[in-house]
Formats: sequence, C-alpha cells, structure tokens
Amino acid sequence: MSNRFNVPHLPSVIMRHLFEIIGPSEIFLLCLFLPKFRQIAQTVKWFDNKYILVDYCSYGKEAVLYMKYGPNDEKIPILRWTFQNRECHFLKKRKIDGRKFRCCLDFTTGPTPMIYFARKDNDFFWGKIRQLFFQLFRAETIQYLHFSMDTLPRIPKNHTNFNRIEIWESKSGQCLKATDFERFFEKKHDKNCLNRIQTVYIKSYVDGEFAENSGIFDIIELIIARSQSLKMSQILNFSGRFAIFMSSKLDGFEFLEICQKWQKGGFPNLESLSIMGSSYVSLDALLYLKTGVWENRPKCYKPRSAYFFLDKNNYDVSNAVDLYCESTGLWASVIFTDKQFHLFVWKG
Repeated sequence: MSNRFNVPHLPSVIMRHLFEIIGPSEIFLLCLFLPKFRQIAQTVKWFDNKYILVDYCSYGKEAVLYMKYGPNDEKIPILRWTFQNRECHFLKKRKIDGRKFRCCLDFTTGPTPMIYFARKDNDFFWGKIRQLFFQLFRAETIQYLHFSMDTLPRIPKNHTNFNRIEIWESKSGQCLKATDFERFFEKKHDKNCLNRIQTVYIKSYVDGEFAENSGIFDIIELIIARSQSLKMSQILNFSGRFAIFMSSKLDGFEFLEICQKWQKGGFPNLESLSIMGSSYVSLDALLYLKTGVWENRPKCYKPRSAYFFLDKNNYDVSNAVDLYCESTGLWASVIFTDKQFHLFVWKG
C-alpha cells in the first residue's frame, strides 16, 4: 500500500480547508499545475490592497514573484524561477493549461519553491503566472517591477503593463547605461495605455546622459538617486507631477529657471519637485524671484506621492517663499536650504 498523500484526488471540501491553512506560495504552485483547484482557491480570503511585484535583482539571476499588501508595503514571496540557456537533462515534461512545458521544481533552496525552465519558454511562463496571480488573489491593477542592469535581459518580452519601475544597483557592479534603459523604456511604455508606466525610481548609477526629449521626463513620478549628470535643460522638460533628483550638482541660481518657468504657466501638471545635491544652494537666488504674500498658506505641505520619503508626514513650509502664477491662479511654496530645493504647488 502506498503511503503517498494524493492531493489531486482529495474532495473539494477538504481542499478548501487545506487552502485556509497553507500559505499563498503553496496554493499558487498547486493551482499552476492543477487547474481544478483554482476555483476553490479563489474562495480564500486574502489581504486588502494587494499588488504584484516581480524582482529580478537577485544575485543568482533568479526572479521572485511577491504579493505586496497593506499600508506598510509588506510583501510575501510567492514563487522563484530562473531559466536555463540550454535544454538541460533535469527538465521534465509537464503541462500548464494543456501545453507541454519542460521544467524542474526545487524545494530544497529555501522556503519559497524554485522553478527551472528553458529560456525559450520565458515569455510563456511569465504570461501564465501573471494571469494566475490576478485570478487567484484578485489583486489591484498596479504592478511593480524591480531589476538591475545585469538582469535587464532576463525580463520577458511580454512583461508589460507594469506601473512602477525600480532600477537597483547591480550586484556585479555593472552600471545602468542611459541608452539601454531608454530603449527598454520606449518599448514598454505606451502613453495611450491606461495601465502605463507611472513611476520610475532609478537607484543605480547612470552611465551616460538621457536625451533631453527622453520619455522618462513625461511620466507621472520620476526619482533619480544619482543625478550628477542631469542638466537643467532636462529638468525643464519634465512634464509629470512629482520629481526628486538627488546628488545633483546644480546650484541655487539655476533653480531660478524652474521657478520662473512655473510662474509663466510652465509645468502645468507639477505638484512637487525636489532637488538635493552636494553643492551649496545660494540663498541669494531668492533675491531674483518675483515673490508674493499668501496670507492663507498652510504651515505644512503633504505631497500626494508615496515616494516623497524624506518626510513621511508633512513638509514644514512656515518659512517658505510664496510664488503666484497669474495664468493658472495657483500658488506655490519654495524652500531653499543648504543643500536642498523644493517647489510645492498647492492644488486642491
């Protein structure tokens, strides 16, 4: 008599109780290869505000699928995978939704299972796990993607419709090349798509310069951690709502161009723009600004962007300088500190 526990033949009632006990990673793997359990799995209650995050930043050249949830962006690993450049002997034939698929499951490399497969199946595999993730967990449409320069080639061609990108430092020391990222961005970013890229956060050092008309200056949120090579002409082309440029080499007098452009009706979508640098910001630049007096200005400004992480709650603008735009009727507050420049537009 066999002592194996034959899960596929268990009654639906028992499977429903089992799914309430085991974790989302085990449920996901079962439903990936056993479609009969997907309808049962959908009855399990999960966290609110769930999002999908795919992280390609691992040193082992593997990808990790996470479920992000909650106000503190907690995340649960669901699945790990990596493809082989050649057909390997240890890949066994399996089926996913009727299609034969050569892969190998490894449960010995950690608490989250690993799947190995052939490189030619990269697009097929990603399409299936993305579809299953939204089917099982009924996640929000926002999708996160993390990668580094050395893992960029591993992203499937059909991995699209993600909203928030983070480019991390490469563990191999490889720099993010501006031209390579722009090519990747232009392929993946569709301005006319509702589910388009909304946020780009570049944490890696950038080798080279972005084009002044680059599409990354058109997105809603842009954060560049190492913006030493960024020019004022590029910043003036920004047409999004939120921007943070760190490690900048610009000075206070160059920031005047930003203020003056906004006062003339430029930056129509802008809500907040911050520049932090290693250079001393000259407060004398304030003398060249056409300022106003807004008696009803609040003492604190709270950005509506989740990435304005310098102050989790509010910015103190009690000592800020006020600017007024006659063409839009809007007020903005400008903060100059030793090494920081902030422009906050009061909307709503």
